[in-house]
Amino acid sequence: DMTWTEENGLYHATVVLKASEAGSGLDMGTTTEPSNISRLGDKSLHAMGAVENQADKFLNQMQANFTRLDAEGRPVTMNVTFSQGSAFNADSEVAAKDDDPLSDVIIDWVRDNAYKHSMQNPNAGPAGIDFPEVRIPLRNMDTCQGYLTNDFAKQLRGYMKSIAIPVKTVIKGNKIIVTVQ
Repeated sequence: DMTWTEENGLYHATVVLKASEAGSGLDMGTTTEPSNISRLGDKSLHAMGAVENQADKFLNQMQANFTRLDAEGRPVTMNVTFSQGSAFNADSEVAAKDDDPLSDVIIDWVRDNAYKHSMQNPNAGPAGIDFPEVRIPLRNMDTCQGYLTNDFAKQLRGYMKSIAIPVKTVIKGNKIIVTVQ
């Protein structure tokens, strides 16, 4: 983003550089820097000067945030609900898991599969489970390819299928919506 200022024949531009992580929208770096004030009215020269003044600072911010994201994982949110007419609810006993309540089974799976077991305390009730933050890896450690929100959802679907509980998932950006059928 750039703003252009002209006052008494003197010009300068203020440039804002901003980078966001595509999967979650996290701010990876933001800097604002004005160009030098001069009598030259060439916007492109002022913009280049402002960018040059902040390039190192901006790139250092991005690298630091990327390093942190790589170490801590990417945050996603997850919401589990039960479809109308579902044979299951939060208190349904899961035979394949020693008759533990379904909500406990799902919470345990998410904690066990979150990156470095990192998640915020979920809010569970009769209507479902809300996970305000679950960390997933930034990349697949075996292939080094990006690890997508959908990859985590696929793992959950596979697990739920293995314990005979049908689910559907929808991905909206960094949010996983799970509906128990």
